[in-house]
Amino acid sequence: MKKIILMLQALVLSTVANSQTAEQWQQVYGSIGVEAGYGVKSCLDQGYIVAGTTSVSGPADAYLVRTDSLGLVMWSKYYGGVNVDIIRSIELLSDSGFIAAGYSNSFGNGGYDGWVLRLDKNGDTLWTYTFETIEWDFFYDVAVTSDSGFVLAGGTYGAGQGDEDMLFLKLDSLGNLVWMRTYGGLKQDEARSICVMPDSTFAACGWTYSLGDTLGDSWILNIDDINGDTLWSTTAHFNNEADKAYGITSSTPFGILYFCGNRETSPGNDDPYFSLWAFNGDSILNSTFGGGDDEYFYDIVTRPEGTAAAVGSNFTIGAGAGDMMMFHTVTWASYSYGTASLDEGFGIDVSHDGGYIMCGSTNGYGAFQSNVYLVKTDTFGVTTIVLAVREPVVSNFTATAYPNPSSDNIVFTLDSKNNLSNNLDVNIYDASGRLVNASEGFTRNQISSNCVQLTCDVSQLESGIYHYQVIDQTGMSSGGTFVVSH
Repeated sequence: MKKIILMLQALVLSTVANSQTAEQWQQVYGSIGVEAGYGVKSCLDQGYIVAGTTSVSGPADAYLVRTDSLGLVMWSKYYGGVNVDIIRSIELLSDSGFIAAGYSNSFGNGGYDGWVLRLDKNGDTLWTYTFETIEWDFFYDVAVTSDSGFVLAGGTYGAGQGDEDMLFLKLDSLGNLVWMRTYGGLKQDEARSICVMPDSTFAACGWTYSLGDTLGDSWILNIDDINGDTLWSTTAHFNNEADKAYGITSSTPFGILYFCGNRETSPGNDDPYFSLWAFNGDSILNSTFGGGDDEYFYDIVTRPEGTAAAVGSNFTIGAGAGDMMMFHTVTWASYSYGTASLDEGFGIDVSHDGGYIMCGSTNGYGAFQSNVYLVKTDTFGVTTIVLAVREPVVSNFTATAYPNPSSDNIVFTLDSKNNLSNNLDVNIYDASGRLVNASEGFTRNQISSNCVQLTCDVSQLESGIYHYQVIDQTGMSSGGTFVVSH
């Protein structure tokens, strides 16, 4: 154990000595809805993909924002139906496409169902998979397996034996179910994160109220790739405290697992913790943090040399009502990012230039409601001020669809206090987020300088739910949902 800690300290010093200057910036994305980013990944072209949720066209839709290396938007898309649909995790694939996982209240068997989307590099849907029981089911994390399949971690109320059980699934590369396993007892047990180990097995973390003490404990499992059997499992608990693990990752150079979470040190007060465990399940180190108010760690990532960083939220120190917080082992220190309004952190990844990319939500920077918050730092966690809001913020016009539902033609009426005589871009997406019609398919009727009607033939579209987005020459947008019924 002492040898591993000494190796960690040596590599930390090496990282500090040899680190290079990395880009630093912050960006805010969103529109007139409530947005948050839950997962972020570095892409092969040195850009980034952020996954989360938006309420711009309904209660909650899955929301992806693809950016370049400076955080400027390349494209953004919505996915979902008429109810709540959220992406909680996203991974980059070798063909530059993506696998995303979360849960849907629009598709499946009713209630909430585990939801997986396989997307190409442009965000178009190639296939979807839902895990559905008569009760609620959720996916919180996805990882790519050594055979190019996918392993999912979450919770189920319908497939286990208790209140909620840990849920693990493996899919092949085409989205076919390979195996499904649940773990837990009669009380609530939930998996929150999963990673692939060097031997192709899986390490997962979450929490259990069925094992350990009655207040709830973090639960760490190592399961095999063949059928999800347990190789070892352990509760990583703080005595007489409720504790939960949210993020886990493996470090090949050290042969250890890092995981992070939070513990309730007193009623209503949570502190974050950070732990190192051996690949065989032996505890190496527990580091706890704490202040006067709540703090959380939600996600963790390792660097190639073996150091790690965790992201979460800090309500003790910082700029205001709550800040995004990052801790890393390079300097063994924590950093806060945000405004006087509420800011939170949920996802983290290592960037191509040796820094970090983090996502979450912010109510600051002029946001009408919470927006997706993306923070790019250098190796040490240093960043700069916000560059700009690159997505449309508050629209200066409204767009309505009539008749709705429609079987042949649908008319979008745009009303504004400003002049609408210039070009308007209109896009229609199906429920999976695939673009099915663009501006070329519309007939324009200029009612007045402040009112435009755009007519679209939807007779060739299949019956179902569609989303539309109208963008004017200033970049402002408005949109909504309509139904095609034949």
